[in-house]
Amino acid sequence: MLGIFHLMNRKVVEELKKMRVTNRFLRGMVAWLGFRQVGISYHREGRYAGESGYTLKKLLRIALDGITSFSIRPLRLASFFGIVFGIFCFVGIGWSLIGYF
Repeated sequence: MLGIFHLMNRKVVEELKKMRVTNRFLRGMVAWLGFRQVGISYHREGRYAGESGYTLKKLLRIALDGITSFSIRPLRLASFFGIVFGIFCFVGIGWSLIGYF
């Protein structure tokens, strides 16, 4: 079973508390701070209390937050497609006006 847990130094916790964000994607925030990290592998037993409450929808929302919160690329991609779509619209309007007159 895969489990992701953090054991943090007080300095890391204080820096995390300074961050003013509404959607806390902790995995990205900890990495973004730039402190040294060490991974420790261990075997985790299964859940004792039934199934996880995270549905596919919730997991996809977390993934989307992780992708969009720490990168400018999604914004650039959306801007590019918006500009291309706008150009096609203006060409279409011009084509329609030429055909009308």
